[in-house]
Amino acid sequence: MRVLHVGESVRGGVATYLRSIVPAQVERYGEEEVFGLIPERFHDDVSGIFPTLLAASWSGRKPLSLLKYFLCVHKAIRAVRPDIVNAHGTFAALFVRLAMLFWLGKRPKVVYVSHGWAFTQEVSKHERLAYALIERLLLPLTDGVVHISHDQMQAAHANGVRPRLETMIYNGMPELRGEIVPKPADGTLKVLFVGRLDRQKGIGVLLEALQHVQRQDIAVKIAGDAVRGDEPLQVPEQVKGRVQMLGWCNQTRLRELYGEADVFVMPSRWEGFGLVALEAMRQKTAVFASNRGALPEIVVPGVTGRIFDVTQPLELAKLIDSASQAELHAMGENGYRRFEELFTADKCARSLMDFYSVCLNAGAMRTQTAGV
Repeated sequence: MRVLHVGESVRGGVATYLRSIVPAQVERYGEEEVFGLIPERFHDDVSGIFPTLLAASWSGRKPLSLLKYFLCVHKAIRAVRPDIVNAHGTFAALFVRLAMLFWLGKRPKVVYVSHGWAFTQEVSKHERLAYALIERLLLPLTDGVVHISHDQMQAAHANGVRPRLETMIYNGMPELRGEIVPKPADGTLKVLFVGRLDRQKGIGVLLEALQHVQRQDIAVKIAGDAVRGDEPLQVPEQVKGRVQMLGWCNQTRLRELYGEADVFVMPSRWEGFGLVALEAMRQKTAVFASNRGALPEIVVPGVTGRIFDVTQPLELAKLIDSASQAELHAMGENGYRRFEELFTADKCARSLMDFYSVCLNAGAMRTQTAGV
């Protein structure tokens, strides 16, 4: 089995996903059989995981840049001659499938991991219809689709995107055996947010909620920064004494933060999956998450955390006010067990490789659902 992974903007969740699945593929298929095609500017995000990492030309989503990227994709597929081309994300999948239009003879199988359908984002009705139409038109060039949650599968079907072969495989993360430290029970409620400081991730929802929190025994740490030209975050004056802005943090520092936190807050307005919720759970941290996307599939209310309506910041404030460290630490323990059961990198990687085999041997079977 020879596999070529193609990604475009892989920073963040896609890079984490690749770090979870590629090592297992190298182990099973061999170092000579697993390749990555990633824009050079993102090579640091996936450093050390691909035995052979090819560089694609990419300088943003302008017409000329996208044309150069398409030519790199087309050239790489012809040079590698893979059995499976695994496309990650909307633009990578678009160009991989367009390259198949120019393929002569038996072409590779195309497996598409959407990492969140574009038509599920906060876009206009016309944009949503356009994204869905493009996906439907490209289905004949798609041999298998991996949905990263039941929510994403249902959204695809609701928008008329019904692949001939599809599966649901939850994202996974490597386990941290031996690296989990007990939570400090010092009487101060420690709240953590990790992510981009933009509208999608809902940082404004958290800051508004904090203005309504009554308790004084609270310390909030925010790890992340504005991207994509967003304005720098303005922390309201009345909560500045409670909030510590940390900027971008490396993985070592993030693990320290998850380990210290009593509760991780994820107020996303839309989310294909939400890998940072898993980062918290694997370090026994309770999760308060919005009711959007796959987050209600990850968090079990009252067991591993809480779910709140992202349009009601006051609801989040009440959850923070009523939380006790003992309750949160018990939820964290439950969350860790749920992570081990459903969301490990090993489970995700094995399910994906099994789906590769299904795609290569597709016959009478039309649909398989795995990773539930």
